[in-house]
Amino acid sequence: MNRLIEKADDISSATRCWLFLSAQHPNATGNTMHYTSPCLLRDAEDRMVDISNDCHDLMTDLLASQRSDAVTLLRKLQLSAEENEKMSEQMRKMETHMSQMGGMLKLYSQKLGIPNIG
Repeated sequence: MNRLIEKADDISSATRCWLFLSAQHPNATGNTMHYTSPCLLRDAEDRMVDISNDCHDLMTDLLASQRSDAVTLLRKLQLSAEENEKMSEQMRKMETHMSQMGGMLKLYSQKLGIPNIG
């Protein structure tokens, strides 16, 4: 990012243009980086303070939204894992119950003289 700011400064110095650059990496933990050319600061200093603050607020909102999405997805994953565990437990109980029912069916079939069904 620092190279980008240096390049912006080089361009601004070479062309004497109004130049504003604002950047934030989505995985960064630091502040939004920005560059304002000397010409732009000289000609519109008050407006540039507002624009810089607006850009910072925008980047902060984007980062919060991205993290919020990640937290939401993580929570959904956790809920799915919990639901999967509940379903697995129900499945084990049903298998145990069916096994017991099969044993009872075999016992009653023998007592009643019915040929083995299963």
